[in-house]
Amino acid sequence: MTINTINDRDYAVAMPEYDYAFWNAMKRKPHNTKELQKGNSNESGAYLPLQANSKMTAALKRESVFRSLATIAYMRDPGGLILAKNCVENSCWTPENGMYTFGNGMGEFTEYNIKSHKLGTLLKYDEAYMSDIGLNIENHLIDSIAKSFGAMEDAAYVNGKGDIQPTGILHNTRGAEIGVSTSALTYEDVVKLFFSVKPKYRKRGVWMMNDETAYYLRTLKDEGGNYIWNHTNDTILGKPVHICNDMPSIGAGDKPIAFGDFSYYWIIIRDDVSVKVLNELYHDDGQIGYIAREYLDAKLIRPEAIKVIQVTELGRDYG
Repeated sequence: MTINTINDRDYAVAMPEYDYAFWNAMKRKPHNTKELQKGNSNESGAYLPLQANSKMTAALKRESVFRSLATIAYMRDPGGLILAKNCVENSCWTPENGMYTFGNGMGEFTEYNIKSHKLGTLLKYDEAYMSDIGLNIENHLIDSIAKSFGAMEDAAYVNGKGDIQPTGILHNTRGAEIGVSTSALTYEDVVKLFFSVKPKYRKRGVWMMNDETAYYLRTLKDEGGNYIWNHTNDTILGKPVHICNDMPSIGAGDKPIAFGDFSYYWIIIRDDVSVKVLNELYHDDGQIGYIAREYLDAKLIRPEAIKVIQVTELGRDYG
């Protein structure tokens, strides 16, 4: 896909004529086929119209824990390499008319090969339901696709191996660094994890864990009987807790708690969402099918920005 083709497509999907043709096609009503073809993807689907794509982006941010915390980058060119700045930003005091002394900046960037992982979902609905005049098909499809994609994305952002899906934060070599190793998760271990993260990453730091771990931490006290969890605003040591149930529970060899600045986890959008209507495949069952797909990748570009607790063995019962 060339740059010019991308620009032409962006222009086409922004036009009201395309929007009208797209949603009529989704409803299986007569539509301008030539107009719809201007937004065809390589898999015979059609890209969402501009306004709908904006709604999809917002819906995905609601459904995905990571999309609300990570840095979202767009890289639709066919190339597969980005340079991520991996150094301390340089500033200096300089006298008037004096020379800046920032250094030459060599060696400050890390290369990351960016892949284009395909995520697809199949939605099936009753034909009569989708033809109901009172149904807002745009909102319905966007919400359904976002729920499906959001769940699958978060699972990959935590545990992805980087093969056919993005690289997750718990990847053994390309994920978050281990800040604390313990056999019995204690109040002190959580505090140690907090301070294992450098101050510049703690500034925007958040906690991530699943429900089971959160339940345990809500009951955790120090020797003086003080809770580590602030039950008034759901924070730990002043930093908000985000629940992602793709995080593992407290088990031997697992990493149940992550803390740090998740803006250093980059989600790279390689191609926008497109939808294909399956007009005939489920017709005999009185159903209509939709296949939606997107292409993306994701990587933690600065592993020290997020630290995790690793449980070496179970030294107690957490049930």
